[in-house]
Amino acid sequence: MTVQKWKLVLIGVGLVLAGFMLGYLTGNSPAITGKRILSVSDVQESSVLQETISLNTATKDDLMRLPQIGEKTAQRILDYREAKGKFQSLEDLKGIKGIGDKIYERIAPYLTL
Repeated sequence: MTVQKWKLVLIGVGLVLAGFMLGYLTGNSPAITGKRILSVSDVQESSVLQETISLNTATKDDLMRLPQIGEKTAQRILDYREAKGKFQSLEDLKGIKGIGDKIYERIAPYLTL
């Protein structure tokens, strides 16, 4: 790299550090305010549902409102319910392709039988 490019890199790094320092000194840092920075998935998940969904009566659209449940998985849930009858337990969902432990843990709070 040329001397001129090095100068530009150093100026850029300096500006970034100055921005962090300014945020820290003005008290807008999450460490100072105690505020947590939300991720997009936090916001999306918190606004997904305000109520619970009955697994035994839910429509495809109802199921698709659950976090990480798309059209294919919603259809698999309906197919499972049609083939085997009403769900006896929420954990029956784990027998459906596409629903493992992680997804089950995310959607279970929004479900009832």
